[in-house]
Amino acid sequence: MSTPYYDVREATGNPDHPSVGAVCERLLADARDGGETHANVVMADILEQYGAECVRTVVRRVLVENAAFRSATHGLEMDATAGAWIGAVAVDILHDMTGVSET
Repeated sequence: MSTPYYDVREATGNPDHPSVGAVCERLLADARDGGETHANVVMADILEQYGAECVRTVVRRVLVENAAFRSATHGLEMDATAGAWIGAVAVDILHDMTGVSET
């Protein structure tokens, strides 16, 4: 088995890591009422257009299966650009939850 790229519970088996569900819930909550940041506005549009279940599927594919952001939309009748947005926002949220800094 390969080393997980992201520190999420489902990939690492470590109960101290955030779950994919926790990342999804925060992403969805921010999209619904997280303010008017550009990412929240775009995610709200994606959520409205494709639905929460498709968003959750893309997050799982990115964080657990290490799918490329655009490839994570395969078979979902979702624009690849939406996958790029979902993946980028999910990783940012995960990093925020785990204290990882991108700087």
